[in-house]
Amino acid sequence: MRAVRVLPLLFAFLFVFPFAVVAANKIGDLSVLLSDTGEYEFLVEFDISSLKENNRGLRVARGLKFNDAHIRSETARQLQDLKHTVMKAFQPAGFTVAHQYEHLPLLHVKTKSAALVQALQRNPRVTAIHENITLRLFLSQSAPLIQQDKALTLGADGQGTSVAVLDTGVDYTRSAFGSCTAPGVPSSCRVVHSVDTAPNDGELDAHGHGTNVAGIAAGIASASSIVSFDVFDGASASTSNITAAINGAIALKDTYNIVALNMSLGGSLYQNPCSGWSNPFQTSIDSARANGIITVAASGNDAISNAIGMPACTPGVVSVGAVYDANVGGLTWGGGTCTDYSTSADKITCFSNSAYFLTMLAPGALTTAAGYTTGGTSQATPHVSGAVAVLRAAFPSDTLDETVARLTSTGVPITDSRNGVTAPRLDLLAAVGAINDQLVDAVALSGQSGSSYGNNTGTGLESGEPTKAGTAGGRSVWWNWQAPSTGYVSWDTAGSTFDTLLAAYTGSLIPALVSVAENDDDGGFTTSKIAFYVTAGTTYAIAVDGKNAATGTITINWEYTDPDSDGDTVIDALDNCPNDANTDQSDIDGDMLGDVCDTDADGDGLFNADELSYGTDPLDDDTDGDTLSDGAEVIVYGTDPKNTDTDSDGIPDGDEINVYDTDPNFSNVGDVGPRGASDNQLNAADMVVLSRLVTGVITPTELEAVLADINNDGQINVADLLLLQQAILIGTAL
Repeated sequence: MRAVRVLPLLFAFLFVFPFAVVAANKIGDLSVLLSDTGEYEFLVEFDISSLKENNRGLRVARGLKFNDAHIRSETARQLQDLKHTVMKAFQPAGFTVAHQYEHLPLLHVKTKSAALVQALQRNPRVTAIHENITLRLFLSQSAPLIQQDKALTLGADGQGTSVAVLDTGVDYTRSAFGSCTAPGVPSSCRVVHSVDTAPNDGELDAHGHGTNVAGIAAGIASASSIVSFDVFDGASASTSNITAAINGAIALKDTYNIVALNMSLGGSLYQNPCSGWSNPFQTSIDSARANGIITVAASGNDAISNAIGMPACTPGVVSVGAVYDANVGGLTWGGGTCTDYSTSADKITCFSNSAYFLTMLAPGALTTAAGYTTGGTSQATPHVSGAVAVLRAAFPSDTLDETVARLTSTGVPITDSRNGVTAPRLDLLAAVGAINDQLVDAVALSGQSGSSYGNNTGTGLESGEPTKAGTAGGRSVWWNWQAPSTGYVSWDTAGSTFDTLLAAYTGSLIPALVSVAENDDDGGFTTSKIAFYVTAGTTYAIAVDGKNAATGTITINWEYTDPDSDGDTVIDALDNCPNDANTDQSDIDGDMLGDVCDTDADGDGLFNADELSYGTDPLDDDTDGDTLSDGAEVIVYGTDPKNTDTDSDGIPDGDEINVYDTDPNFSNVGDVGPRGASDNQLNAADMVVLSRLVTGVITPTELEAVLADINNDGQINVADLLLLQQAILIGTAL
């Protein structure tokens, strides 16, 4: 009986042993700041003690527990001035600001100059230099290394495509795939089809290798689907089972739009492309390619530097080797296959097979996906398969050769020190490129704040496209954003790798664009920044161009700096009624609460609604002008807030309270005694004082001149005395 040819699993889960842990150096040792590129990479912290004290005073004065939008905005301005002032002196030394951290006293800086680092440490306005340490999470290193997270902001997510994973099966019940109860169930399940082409072992994945591989592919192409073929019987997969899976993928091509075959498996090693009769997969792989499916295969984990395994050696297959995605310390692989005494991002792993015809490299150690953490070229391969799905979704009209060219021509070149072979390491953002070259293809953004990324390499200008910031450009890309609320929004290109121009417009067609804001350089930096007032529901076109046709990777960031919730063109931080439109900011009572939202607009102690019932003016705290507030008259004194002299005794209510200490509700006419201390009654004491006033023995005071002129004829005479006598006799008030 003819033996069945089998392919062993490519060191599916290579055993990993810690080799060495390097103790952290003191921050004074500049070597700890050196990155893999040979640059010093660090964070500069600036002294803002006086700014913090000033902000503390502002909070106390305004009764705030935290900085409000106005303080944040002013702080950001002062921080920018501080950073620019300190850093401009070091321009000749050469440095790059990777992140500006607008609201923090920090800059993320890269430089090749050790002298600059030392000078910064001596600068009295710099409080510290910090090492740029990292933390690890789900796909936390591998995805950012290939810039998948940034490509995703361009909508590059593989939507509408599928990756066929030929492996040990997929445990689709795991949360990474949507906690499915069956393929495609629920509708959010990422695994849409699952079948065993090898003898069914009754397990979704008896090994875990396929689950990990599928999880990586699903993580890179975050909106694509997985079609699973279990081709393994134990630790081996036969040619017939693999071929059946390729056939099945072709059959399901249209059903699930399968665009990639992932083959993290392999066998015999070949020093040259393995075409011809000796390769049992050539025909089926060619057929898959003819049906629009690209095969991606692992190079192998044998630590061989001049050969790769089958089927990776097959012409037309994208063969993939592995690099580290971070410094994970020294590691020994595969029970002694090889040892990497040190590791770092983009270092080729010692186990990764290589040859002169290796297609590319991708992160393969250590990768966490779908609940497994492991390393191997098996893990590098689905990074590329997922990237294929992303590119086929973004550029469906490309030929397969053009798709592969996007992968290989844009990758980061990495040279294998073992054999001198240079291969491109996957860079998904660069591979996606400028999908937003034209305004009609602008990438849609949403939300109050965020960041997006892009690349303007290979772009141009549309006919009639306006010049940005009055400066020559030539390499523009576009975003559009609909303002979710009214207020001031800032946009910047901090983190971009070239000299940018930034502009915002209204309008959806090039000839109809109306400029809103434009900028060349943000202070002393070559990146750009604009801020402008936006209206909720309005769509703005945002263009990033390269100054003098400069090109590179783009980072664009936006955030509301000063919202205007009521749309009255006064920002909330300065608006005395932030939820009620009041452009004039009228505040009659000066309580910093605008009249339109102040329930007691005039501050007289009466609610506006109550003033209407009293007939008083809700915008005048003293309707009758008697120097007593309407609220005091109603609530405290019981006087008439519409009548200057409630008791009609000729003395205004306010004077009775504040000057003469008399009762504003009791007429004091004739009540002149005892002198200097009215007793609020008419009696003999009043007759005595009035008699002396009439005879001229004493001179009347200002109050007595009013109260003693009982008949109101402008004189104090006998007639007044007779009227007082009569009132006392009959017991009535005057």
